[in-house]
Amino acid sequence: MSYQLQILPVGLSCPLLPEQTVLDAALADGLMLKHSCRTGTCGSCKGQVLSGEVEHGDSPLEVLSAAERAQGLALFCCATARSDLVIEAPEVTALRGIGIQQMGVRVASLDKVSSDVAVLRLTLAPGAGFTYFPGQYVQVLLKDGSRRSSSMPPTPHGTTSWSCTFGTCSAGCSAGMCSTPCNPRPSCAWKARSARSTCATASGR
Repeated sequence: MSYQLQILPVGLSCPLLPEQTVLDAALADGLMLKHSCRTGTCGSCKGQVLSGEVEHGDSPLEVLSAAERAQGLALFCCATARSDLVIEAPEVTALRGIGIQQMGVRVASLDKVSSDVAVLRLTLAPGAGFTYFPGQYVQVLLKDGSRRSSSMPPTPHGTTSWSCTFGTCSAGCSAGMCSTPCNPRPSCAWKARSARSTCATASGR
C-alpha cells in the first residue's frame, strides 16, 4: 500500500510508502524539500501539513513542540504518512532535481593560505563523475558530526575535484572541522544541496 504526497503551491505529487519519511519520498522522486541534518535536530525541514495525518516518529519536542504539532507542522525528515498528504513547501519548483549520488572522495590537500583561511581540495575516484546545479553548496562532514559549507563552482559538468575555502581556528585547523587530535588530512563526507535541486552526497578518506 502506498499513499500520495502532494506539494503546494507547485502542485507536484509523488508516491509515499508508509515506512518512508516525507523527506525521503520527496527526494527519491527528485522533489527538493529543504533539509540538512535528516535526523530531526536542525529543524530545516519543518513544514506545514495542509491535509492528511502523519506520525511524528523521532521528532524531538525541543525542535517540534506539541503546540506546533497541533498547528499541523511536522519535521519532514521524521514524519511518516498515515494517509494521503498535502504539504506546503514553496521552495519546491517544477524542475525535478538530480538524483542523490553517493561516492568516495579523497582529501587531496588542505592548504593554509593565510593565518585564518584554509583551502580544502577534494577529488573523486578515477572514472567517477558528479553532476550538480550552480547555486548548490558543499557541506563537508567529519566523523564527529561537525560540518562546514562552501559554495559550488559554476561548472556542473565533468567536474572531478573541488576546492573549498574555510576560515580556520586558532589551532590551525579549518573552523568547525577540528577532530581530536587535530588532523591535517581528516576523513570526511560531503554533500551538495540547494533548495531548488537534489542533494548529492559523497564520503571518503
